Amino acid sequence: MQAPEADNYSQELKAKLTNAMPGFSPDFPDDLDPYTMGVSAPERSDFPVPELLLLLLRNSMNWAWSGHEEKTRWTVYGSVDGAPICFQLRKFGLRILYSDASKPNFKSLVGRLHAGLRILENDLSFYAIEQLNVGNLSIANRHAQFENRYRFFRQKADKAFKKADPARTKKKAKKKSKRNIGEKAGESDGVTFSLAEGLNKMWRARSAGFYYSASMVDAYFSSLEHQAILLRAFTGKPMHEGDVLTLIKDKWDSKLKGIIDFDQNYEAGNCLGRMRQIKERVRNPFAHGGMENDGASLMFHVPNLGALPASLSAIKDSVQFSFFPIEEDRHDEICATFDDLDTLLRSNDLDGPYRPMEAGIDPSFDADSLARYASLHQAGTNELEQFIDDWMTEWERHANMDY
Repeated sequence: MQAPEADNYSQELKAKLTNAMPGFSPDFPDDLDPYTMGVSAPERSDFPVPELLLLLLRNSMNWAWSGHEEKTRWTVYGSVDGAPICFQLRKFGLRILYSDASKPNFKSLVGRLHAGLRILENDLSFYAIEQLNVGNLSIANRHAQFENRYRFFRQKADKAFKKADPARTKKKAKKKSKRNIGEKAGESDGVTFSLAEGLNKMWRARSAGFYYSASMVDAYFSSLEHQAILLRAFTGKPMHEGDVLTLIKDKWDSKLKGIIDFDQNYEAGNCLGRMRQIKERVRNPFAHGGMENDGASLMFHVPNLGALPASLSAIKDSVQFSFFPIEEDRHDEICATFDDLDTLLRSNDLDGPYRPMEAGIDPSFDADSLARYASLHQAGTNELEQFIDDWMTEWERHANMDY
């Protein structure tokens, strides 16, 4: 058991917490073995961030603590209403340890802790804002999740459009009609039924292709924004105060400009132009209730004539121009553009930064971490791979609490 860490909070805060949490005391018997105490598991939703309890009891209420131990990250020791109690973060979640002789009223206990946490979080929120502004933050790497979502819808769309191929549909219909033909008099009915069934299947497949392709586009842009933020960190380029928050708020193309020089690379500039067209003509209409910026979704009324699209002949560029907003050809064009951009995100100066992102490393944006990333790219592949191995080993150790 260790003495509590230095109190980083004011005596005024401690006084507020003492009033909000009556009965909580740092007293704990020296001769009591925590492993002989009873154990209770609170609901995860009661304390979604267990570390806040450590901050509350250790740093603000001066409770003693220990850690790390096997399968245990930390334990804080004190008493509530005169009875010894511990809070312990184990591999499978937070545990409350109590004396068998005096089992606490858990509803009252949790209620008082929540009252203290509300005070602490209100005070801590200002510090959090300061830390975010100066870049002392990290972002969870969910690249694999976003990428898998995009690939899922892309594969579904590819498969649906293949089913909608008229040549395949006619071929299947002819085969089925031959099997259905019985007497000569019924041959015509069998062929007609099979062709109609084939057309219905083709119709459903084209609809499915459109639905999956639209979802694919939305998923890709979400993945792209996430990648652009992660890659910006892993480039190791220095950032000034407020830059990270500005980066997060920036539009997707501004994020990309922070990692790719589109002005000096014709192919990159061409790809960006195609991406903007996909964003404007495909993604935005389906993400914003069918509205398009050039008025293609709006109809103005002409006396003695009727309603005309506000974009006039430019309606041909709208996803609403054809019966199916996304056909197979357009889907293929979109996929080709996405593939081209993916190549850019893995090429030249981004080859090094892409590797830790792909490996699942959570990037930090503080000055020391950015300098570390920059030095790794200069050192070469071996150094970078060693950094990834070390980071993953440490992550697994903490995730499994193998202390």
